[in-house]
Amino acid sequence: MKKYILNFLLFGLITSCGPTDAQKNEMSNLISNWKNTSVKTMDLSQEIGDKYYLFQSNLMSETDTLEMININFKGNETNCETAFEQLKADMDQFISTWQEKSEQVDELTNSMAVGKWTAEDQESLDSLDLELKQRNVTLEQMEKELEELNKKCEVKVAAAETNDTGS
Repeated sequence: MKKYILNFLLFGLITSCGPTDAQKNEMSNLISNWKNTSVKTMDLSQEIGDKYYLFQSNLMSETDTLEMININFKGNETNCETAFEQLKADMDQFISTWQEKSEQVDELTNSMAVGKWTAEDQESLDSLDLELKQRNVTLEQMEKELEELNKKCEVKVAAAETNDTGS
């Protein structure tokens, strides 16, 4: 009888270590949302780089000197070039830490795939879900900052300036 109870407890212990269906759904949602945010991150990074390039191209004079436009950005007096450089640096830092967190998502996915799930894994899942929400807020702020710079520094996309006759 003790042998059966011991086997039953051992079986219960082994099966309880795996992720539940709810945890699998949480992980699936995290992965899906993480991928969407990764795409948004790369798109915004490219847009920031493109707008900075357009800014520099639009302001170069015949003597190849860059005009300095003074603006107030993030509460500080600066110029457009410095503000764009700061936004690019912020995005580069964002991407760097995003990649580190993405590795944690991969590790968590691997743990779930092999059926191993611990309390630490659940803490990581919860932490990464919170991280994702915070990162989406940061991306929204960066998008607004880019919009602000586009307006203040008069960055225009060349394609938007051409006449479209609808042909």
